[in-house]
Amino acid sequence: MKILLFQAITSISLFFGIWGLLNNVHWIPIFKIEQIQENTEEKLRELYWELFNEYDAEIKDIEVLAPLDSILSTICTSNNNDRTQIKLHTNKSDEISTRNQNPEISEKDVVENQELN
Repeated sequence: MKILLFQAITSISLFFGIWGLLNNVHWIPIFKIEQIQENTEEKLRELYWELFNEYDAEIKDIEVLAPLDSILSTICTSNNNDRTQIKLHTNKSDEISTRNQNPEISEKDVVENQELN
């Protein structure tokens, strides 16, 4: 009985001792996780950008970009983000429609309202 109790206490002590030692090791620099994360983000960014450009044309019209850039700058300022680290890309998409989405309003009323503006 004494041997079994001694082995149990020894096993539990070793388990928690090794766990405590491994918990104190800083694994992030050892495995270079931050560098791997940055490389993965860069590859994903390039992959998505190629995908978006393949299917949709990029909009470079200043009349479209200026208001969006102003909104982006305001968001960056309010969230304390560096605006130079964010690049604005706009693509023309068929998923966004300028047509009337409200069935209660006729298309004629929408056109008249657009002409008034």
